[in-house]
Amino acid sequence: MTRGDLRLRRWYIKYNKAYFNGELPEDTIVFWQPTHDASATTCPVFEVADGKFQITLGPEVMGFGCYWKMLLLHEMAHVKLWRTHPKHQHGKQFQVEMLRLAQAGAFRHLW
Repeated sequence: MTRGDLRLRRWYIKYNKAYFNGELPEDTIVFWQPTHDASATTCPVFEVADGKFQITLGPEVMGFGCYWKMLLLHEMAHVKLWRTHPKHQHGKQFQVEMLRLAQAGAFRHLW
């Protein structure tokens, strides 16, 4: 695990405790990896085993703390909704969850 990956891991744990009541899987793997999507900022969350997830963020945003922290929260919302909301969709349930995060102060000082 690289130093950057450890930083992502610490923020995942911090956000899980602060904004998800520690309910997201603790063993979620979080790391930097080049992306191949159109926006080149993040890859979707993947369920690598039953109830075990991986989140990857593109290293091109590594120097933009506010941005990658928002991306991490975004992907964590996908993990939370994985069983009840179509995997990578941004529909109503996802929008409600993102609004909940904003109202809880998750994005304070990030936007």
